[in-house]
Amino acid sequence: MVRRTAGAIGAYVGIVFAVPLLLNRMGEDLARYSPIIIVANSLATALPTSNQLSPPAGFLVLAGYGAAALLLGGATMVRRDP
Repeated sequence: MVRRTAGAIGAYVGIVFAVPLLLNRMGEDLARYSPIIIVANSLATALPTSNQLSPPAGFLVLAGYGAAALLLGGATMVRRDP
């Protein structure tokens, strides 16, 4: 989706590190949909914590993120490379 390596690395760092920090500042309702929080809740706790997604719901959200990235990448590739 980003043509240059530096731009792709910057986008990756922004999405993986900056967006969760901003979501945590906006409130817990948005932060629970952050991929880092979903994985941490699914892997690190024996009992689900309150106000977090359950492991099946977290899996579906993460699968949705992956599907959205694939669809966006496919649409970008079709548009740029005829």
